[in-house]
Amino acid sequence: MVNKESVGKAIAKQRKEKGMNQKELAEKLHVSCQAVSKWEVGKSLPTVEILSDIAELLEVTVDYLLNSEGIETRDICYQDTGLDTVSLYEMKDRLDLLITRNRHIVEPSCYIPLIYTMDMKNMEKPLFVTNSFVPGSKARLAREFGKDREICQDLAAKAINNMIRFGVTPVVFRANIVCGNKSHEQIGIMAQAFKEICEEQGVDYGGFSISAQPINYLPDEYELSATISGIVDEKDFIKGDEVQDGDILVALYSEGLEATSIPFVRVMLERNRTMAMDKIDEEHYFIDEALKPNQAYRWIMEKLHREGFIHAAYKVSNSFLHPGPFDTMPEEYYAEINLDTIRVTPLYEYLHHLDMVGERFLPHRFNVGVSMILAVPRDRKKEVLKMVNEEGQGYVIGQIRKVEEGQKDKIKVEGKIQWK
Repeated sequence: MVNKESVGKAIAKQRKEKGMNQKELAEKLHVSCQAVSKWEVGKSLPTVEILSDIAELLEVTVDYLLNSEGIETRDICYQDTGLDTVSLYEMKDRLDLLITRNRHIVEPSCYIPLIYTMDMKNMEKPLFVTNSFVPGSKARLAREFGKDREICQDLAAKAINNMIRFGVTPVVFRANIVCGNKSHEQIGIMAQAFKEICEEQGVDYGGFSISAQPINYLPDEYELSATISGIVDEKDFIKGDEVQDGDILVALYSEGLEATSIPFVRVMLERNRTMAMDKIDEEHYFIDEALKPNQAYRWIMEKLHREGFIHAAYKVSNSFLHPGPFDTMPEEYYAEINLDTIRVTPLYEYLHHLDMVGERFLPHRFNVGVSMILAVPRDRKKEVLKMVNEEGQGYVIGQIRKVEEGQKDKIKVEGKIQWK
């Protein structure tokens, strides 16, 4: 005896695989929408003739539709995993329209590898540089507080900054997301955020590649990553070996918190449940300021580099008081940091006021608003500061000094942060 429910499930499953709704199937079969609905819920069966037409339309056999065991145990489709492939590919096609259209990107599509060209004109020995990035634990916090756009801007800015600190011209950027059934509208907003930063910084946008895995991720869960590629003539590559005794250290200001500091914030949020929505001043809330995106410094850095003002550029993650940022500094030099000069923002004043991380340890756990430190010639200090502050924020934080006999530390700290 034919099982009506089994036949109905088979029809419904294959119809959805084809991207058809009940009305569209009914019109093709010249029956009412109600008839299709009754078949799919197991209240009635189509006639033998119509069953044959259904099988032909859905590109399966009549036996397949009648075999309930085959539906339940043998055939597994993407919809069984919770994935709507039709709408997924429609979204991918829409997102591909955002990809930069120019002579560099050969094929503007995320369905294939990113294929592009680079301008090597007038370069004696071009170096090709590629780097990949993930936002780390900062992305999870951003998800929880609806800051998807901000985390995308932050990721793109960091990728660009990590290129230009070596004198590399960033050429093309592509982002990737692995997610559940995340809102297509929200994914579109994230893609637009990546594109906006790329356009602001003169970088070709190579698209937003999506791997939807609803069987592995909840609807609002996702993981981000990005790849950026660039080019530089070997003679213009900033190795950091040109620093000199007396070079001035200029701090470049950044908003928000670095990903490496987020685990400490996690602990703080667990111990202080109201902290996220605490006001740090009259207008701003903690979580909004903590998750603000970093600033991309391409244009500032390129101007300085063209003038020969950058002897070295040091990336700061969780702290500039750790030797990590200064690893590329030649052994005969060290960084002398004056904490009196640190410009404390309301975000860090608030963290200091909470006193959940001791005053002594706070600058060792957070970068206190310093995302990068430049080593520049002392006699060019005024010019450098003027150029930096035309488009961003920067100030003198210390200097490069010659190592004295018996000295081992790469950093010497003077003064004290002037908390309010």
